[in-house]
Amino acid sequence: MKRISPSGFFLVLAGLFAGWYVVFQTSVLDFWWRMFLTTLVFSLVVILLGGKRNVVPNRYESPLIIYSA
Repeated sequence: MKRISPSGFFLVLAGLFAGWYVVFQTSVLDFWWRMFLTTLVFSLVVILLGGKRNVVPNRYESPLIIYSA
């Protein structure tokens, strides 16, 4: 199991605070666009820091995603 470095941890933590601010405290774009872009950026950061990329969905995820949307 690969561990994240302390500098990477603090980078992600600072990014979470910045992302929260952008999503909830600004009015640059529509809320859903801000949420989408923030989620996309954090997904890419996690992948670049060595996160798990080969996630295999199970048969319950698709109906649950559709139902929750």
